[in-house]
Amino acid sequence: MSSGVSPRRQRDLLIATTAVAVVTDATLIPFYPRLFAEAFGVADPQHVGIYLAATCLIVMLVLPLWARLERRFTTLQLLCVGQLGAGLLALASFSTTQLWMFWLCSLGMIVFKASYLLVYPYVMRIEPKARHADTIGLLAVIVHLGGILGATIGGWVLEHNDPRAAYLVMAAGDFLQMGVSIALVRRGARVPEVTLESESELESGLAPTTTVPTASSTPASTPAKIWGLGPLARLGVIMVVVYFSDYILRPFFVEYWSARTSLGSELIAGWIYAIPALASLLALAAQRVGWSRSWSLSTVLALVLLGVLLQAVPHPAAIIGGRLVFGWAAFRGIVDLDLALFEISPPERYAEDFSRMNLCQQGGALVAFWAAGAAVSAGGLTLPFFVAAGGFFIAMAIFAVFGGRFISAAPAGEVLDAGATVEVGA
Repeated sequence: MSSGVSPRRQRDLLIATTAVAVVTDATLIPFYPRLFAEAFGVADPQHVGIYLAATCLIVMLVLPLWARLERRFTTLQLLCVGQLGAGLLALASFSTTQLWMFWLCSLGMIVFKASYLLVYPYVMRIEPKARHADTIGLLAVIVHLGGILGATIGGWVLEHNDPRAAYLVMAAGDFLQMGVSIALVRRGARVPEVTLESESELESGLAPTTTVPTASSTPASTPAKIWGLGPLARLGVIMVVVYFSDYILRPFFVEYWSARTSLGSELIAGWIYAIPALASLLALAAQRVGWSRSWSLSTVLALVLLGVLLQAVPHPAAIIGGRLVFGWAAFRGIVDLDLALFEISPPERYAEDFSRMNLCQQGGALVAFWAAGAAVSAGGLTLPFFVAAGGFFIAMAIFAVFGGRFISAAPAGEVLDAGATVEVGA
């Protein structure tokens, strides 16, 4: 059956639904401590940390199952099921007043929302490799812009409504996405065959920034393994460290900000939380107008480390400045790491390798959320910043020693040409 939807149209619609998902799902991310305190009377930081760790564990366990189902059903069919289930359970999460039932419904919702992660490798299969850097950059912008809008909506909701009202926003987003997915399925949308000619037509669409090595048939002078690990495993190690260090800062940042300023409204706290997303958009704009330059990953991670330490200074100006530096540098680093996965992995294994890498990302976030609750209970609201700084220092040291070759390799038996690079940008 031929597709009734062009690849470009599919990509645009799926990216639009991704934007909806990011905005609606981000409404509660900065405010979970207040949700548990106001809706269920639970103020224990460790309870919040354990809940958020459980959400990551659910994604780790079920995403590989969604990826396996993709062998029997199309991605879009699975998305329809996932979006319906997530929407219904979001409504149930809003309705419940019992803590145990909230855990059951909201974690069940995460089971279905994990299917949304199939969109990422699906879109990458639609796009020729020459446009992968552009697409990754665009998705990163959507994630960060969605974080800004989601935090703003969440702050408004918490100021004027029961915190559980955020689940109504999520349900509306889920059902809207389901409508788009059903329309694509009914029109016969599918992944097209990508030819070498279609790849070459788009070679000029890359924007300059950091460079990472790619595969070729030239023999390599760099060993295929470092520490006895292959390229995907090494990238996974970095993902665990980086995601742990990033996510440990998130659960209690709003409480940290509120304790150090008289500007305690949820709306303002949501804006401060979203500053890294704004900084990411500024970084992308600088790339577009040519005000950016190439940076090594060790340099980028050093700037991330600086941003974390500035946020640990108990003064509003230092916190805001630190979040700006952190957001700008983290955007550069995450885009490069994401692109490295799709350079290592062949297209037919995108979904499988992406699910494996997501295990590493979610594993880092899982431990981070648990550690955040424990750290706040043991050492106060500042301690997570110093733990995060330690993690980013480890990642920076790895790249300072090994350089970009730590996450470089050739897929499917090919070897690395140390001189070949891809310009990583948006």
